[in-house]
Amino acid sequence: MEAVAQYNEIRAGEKQEQQVEAAPAGVDEAEGDEDFEEAKEEPEGYVPPADEDTTSIMSIVPNDHDRIKGLYRRYKDPTDTPHQRQLLALQLLRELAVHCAAEEAVLYPAVAEAVEEHMSEHAVDEHDSLKLFSADLEGMTFGDQAYEDKMHQLMETFLEHIHEEEHVMLPALRDELEEAQLRDLGRRFEAAKQHMPTRAHPDVKHTSHVDDATVLRDAAKDAAQFNGTPPAIGSPSTEVLREEQ
Repeated sequence: MEAVAQYNEIRAGEKQEQQVEAAPAGVDEAEGDEDFEEAKEEPEGYVPPADEDTTSIMSIVPNDHDRIKGLYRRYKDPTDTPHQRQLLALQLLRELAVHCAAEEAVLYPAVAEAVEEHMSEHAVDEHDSLKLFSADLEGMTFGDQAYEDKMHQLMETFLEHIHEEEHVMLPALRDELEEAQLRDLGRRFEAAKQHMPTRAHPDVKHTSHVDDATVLRDAAKDAAQFNGTPPAIGSPSTEVLREEQ
């Protein structure tokens, strides 16, 4: 239970002022880009080995994280047109909403049962911040500095959140479950993503509890924004921009 002990140390050392606050205008985005490089290279914590079962929750969750980070890196590419960048931002928010909802429906209940309930509750609380930032972005004008600052703030919060998941939560879960159980969680996680909302709904504490009507409304908004055919969840950035090439 070394991972759980590490988690408790992290929680005990947190200070109240570290809670998420609105970022001032003109956030230093270069510093944020350095955070992404560090996140890619960090050696400590759980790193899926090359022969990791790709159907295991231990592979699926980090792969989702990498895809969202990849969309953001492409979003920051100055060679893309404003419209291309907007499509990438929209897909990033869709991917994040679906991923968070699937975690709340499948991963976090497993963590609460097998590892520690407070660890799961804390992760849901962090999702609340991600949902608020995502919902703010949906109501903002793409291309404005305020939009850029909010997107940067969202991704900074996301990086902090996934660091804890990958380096504390997943290792703790692996300590408690058999490989077959981890594969079953992976199967259920991927299945859940097919029926999850593609928008942030901060008014709903547990996104997996969003009703079917809301999911359908999200899908209709996606179709309108992507000219009828939104990219599938899990698509690489090249697929998101397929019609724009």
